[in-house]
Amino acid sequence: MEELEQSSDHIEQTPEPDDCQQTEDGSDDTVDVIPQSIEDERVSSVNTINDVESVKISTDSSYMPAELNEEDEKQVGLGLPKVNCVEKIIICLDLNFEMEKDTFRSRAGDKFTQLQVVQKALRLYINSKSKINCEHEFALVVLDSTAEWVSDFTNNPREIIALLEDLRCSATRETETFDMSLLFDAIDEKVTIPTVEDPILPPPYIVRILFLYGRSNCLIESTNYESQKTLESSPYVFFDSLYIHEPLSEENKCEEIFNRLCKLDHRGFSYIFEVSKNPTKLYVYMAQLLAHPLQRDTQQSAAYKIRPLTPVDQNVPNFLT
Repeated sequence: MEELEQSSDHIEQTPEPDDCQQTEDGSDDTVDVIPQSIEDERVSSVNTINDVESVKISTDSSYMPAELNEEDEKQVGLGLPKVNCVEKIIICLDLNFEMEKDTFRSRAGDKFTQLQVVQKALRLYINSKSKINCEHEFALVVLDSTAEWVSDFTNNPREIIALLEDLRCSATRETETFDMSLLFDAIDEKVTIPTVEDPILPPPYIVRILFLYGRSNCLIESTNYESQKTLESSPYVFFDSLYIHEPLSEENKCEEIFNRLCKLDHRGFSYIFEVSKNPTKLYVYMAQLLAHPLQRDTQQSAAYKIRPLTPVDQNVPNFLT
């Protein structure tokens, strides 16, 4: 947790690992990783947007992430294999000009842009996922007025991190809407969905779309649902969202954007988070996204907490004292 707190105060360069290599003495190279024990909190079905005064918005229940339908429950009942198979993670990073705003504040009062904090969090995330399984692969899509596939899948964390850190925000002013079908079309064109003959057998890999959206005034919409339906038809394709936004006000559309993100989850398997101003909270959510989609619980059922250490002397049997 100490490392997590330090990350919120400083945006700094960190050493990247050699791919799945060890040092000459047999120990692993030092890398940035996200601590897996995180703050004590109950994760609700979605994380309701709060404004600067922490006044909660009431969210229309029709926009809440979908409950599991009969087919999904049947699938869960059969039990998709809870294995740490290879993940093909597609990082979809917003480069709209709003990502240049100094939205985040550290405890020391330093200001950071949304892009700076997200780049740091992604570096931690990629290194951590590669440490868990060095065969995990990452691809990169950048979002502006359209969705551009920048990098094909690679299991070299240094390669994808180098691309991320070279990214800069677009100077183009935002439009009123972003067409999600452009993103789904780009992914559907590049990705082969895994198939297995028996659903209890582990797939060769799963596909996870990690959608990081940073606009407070640009609504998301879809003009074509074919690619989205194709991707959603597979139980091995997952869509997780992290929404980075300005503090809530009547002058922006944060609540409606967040509600529309929730509506993208038709199966109830997505993890959907939102964050504003607090970099530590963003790192906490990225840590929660470390869990493998086949091994994690649904977000409605998940709870992450730090348990206090039990004093050693309380665990020592009486006959040893």
